[in-house]
Amino acid sequence: MDLAGVYASVCFPSMVAGFGGARFVETKDHELGFAAMQAWNDWAIEAWAGAYPDRIVPLAITWLGDPQLAAAEVRRNAARGCHVVSFPDQPEKLGLPSIHTGYWDPLFQACVETETSLNLHVGSSSWICSASSDGPPEIITSLFFAGAAIATADWLFSKIPLRFPSLKLVLSEGGIGWLPALMDRIEHCMRYKDFTGN
Repeated sequence: MDLAGVYASVCFPSMVAGFGGARFVETKDHELGFAAMQAWNDWAIEAWAGAYPDRIVPLAITWLGDPQLAAAEVRRNAARGCHVVSFPDQPEKLGLPSIHTGYWDPLFQACVETETSLNLHVGSSSWICSASSDGPPEIITSLFFAGAAIATADWLFSKIPLRFPSLKLVLSEGGIGWLPALMDRIEHCMRYKDFTGN
């Protein structure tokens, strides 16, 4: 990290657990999956980040199979100093309830209470914006910003930021150059909505 000029780093669970911990909830044995999820957090917080507390920012995952258990895991990790949790940017794409349903509210409330940031990594729902199926992989990586824009619009119109105004949402690996275009389009849509009354 010193050689690369990086002072501190947040490390995502990525392929092993899935960015938002989806691999563990996909297990047939949910009791085993839950125990594996907690073991992952124990390792990530205590051993991985704990070994270099000034350089590695601890990032937890949570149990996606039950919002009450997810909230309890956020509180368990916050009690030991971890205030960042990775969550799928579009959970519905994983076969989980949509963010528009209110299902996840206990988790969001726990994040608010513990000042835990909800980190939405592009592609964490096993879906990445793409084009032609036979196109080169560079198409996918060049479109990461599109996934971030889609997730942002989804979360914005879910009204979660209105219902939980102090909830900290973090978008990772999507850049920010797309933001003015999205804001312009949303403002256009809202003007049209006001004009038509729909």
